[in-house]
Amino acid sequence: MENINSMKLFLTSAGIVPETKQYLLDLIGKPLGNLKLVFIPTAANPESDRWYINKDKLRLAELGINNINEVDLEKEDKVTLSEKLKGADIIFVDGGNTFYLLKYIRESGFDVLAKDFLEGGGVYVGVSAGSIVAGPNIETSGWKHADKNDVGLLDLGAMNLVPFAIAPHIDGTNIEATKEESAKVSYPVIALTDKQAVLVNGAAITEIVGAGEKIVFNHPLKPYLPQAIGDIGFDFDWDEKKVWKLDVPVVDLDIDKLVWHFDVPFYSNNSEKYCVAPREVMDNPAEHQMEYERMMRADINYPLDVMENKGHLLLLDGLHRLMKLYTQGAKKVRARIVPREKIPEILS
Repeated sequence: MENINSMKLFLTSAGIVPETKQYLLDLIGKPLGNLKLVFIPTAANPESDRWYINKDKLRLAELGINNINEVDLEKEDKVTLSEKLKGADIIFVDGGNTFYLLKYIRESGFDVLAKDFLEGGGVYVGVSAGSIVAGPNIETSGWKHADKNDVGLLDLGAMNLVPFAIAPHIDGTNIEATKEESAKVSYPVIALTDKQAVLVNGAAITEIVGAGEKIVFNHPLKPYLPQAIGDIGFDFDWDEKKVWKLDVPVVDLDIDKLVWHFDVPFYSNNSEKYCVAPREVMDNPAEHQMEYERMMRADINYPLDVMENKGHLLLLDGLHRLMKLYTQGAKKVRARIVPREKIPEILS
């Protein structure tokens, strides 16, 4: 896999949707009006119905992106494509036939140029096929004959920008088939619904954003946790949605019992994992804009969820809410203290 220390990718199933839009805006992190976006519709070339191409262009325009340049990889070589990508802030690779797209990614030199673009600080946005080609290969596109390999590709290796595969358009009709196919491969497979996306912000942050259950097959390697987190952290993985469903009473807690969280490096920056503490986010919002904006958007109408762990009340959910309440001067917070005997009910 390429070094993703500085790479920013937003890999979607169905493009820009209300459930994920704000995460994309945070990732871009700049006013949109003056940005240059290169729009690549190549995957749709063999499709008889290209309605989604116009839909995605319209959604980009609605965001306020005015400078949209359409570039068809089928018509380019590395020299001409390099010139057309020059100065771009965002590359938007739309969906369609993944095999067809990969063929012209290779023939145009886009696979090489995309890596240079990302290393230079650009943002890659993928939709369906455009998300699949960012992974190690495009095998997921052919599962259960979703895409036809009419171009006769034998080598299915893709751009390898990220170490996982995307399985888009997941719903109740295909999740079991995706699970079965995932069991035949060794790499992680992220199953995305049309209301989700994968946000990659350098080596520091890779997360599934949007609505619905977050499904990853093949248990990707967990990131290294620094001792500061390991010393206080839970010894199990939990599912926040399962926590939310618990029937646990809400109580008032002194915020002083929880402010110790602010000095633990739970957050990351573009170059290093787990190196930013919540207190740094609150004290330096311009330097940690993404986490600060998430804090400001946090809905403090919901209680925090905590559990006794290693001598502390440790948050299961609600760090951004806790930070927001603290900045507002709260002395008490509403919280649910989840008993440890509930652990089997919340395991992920």
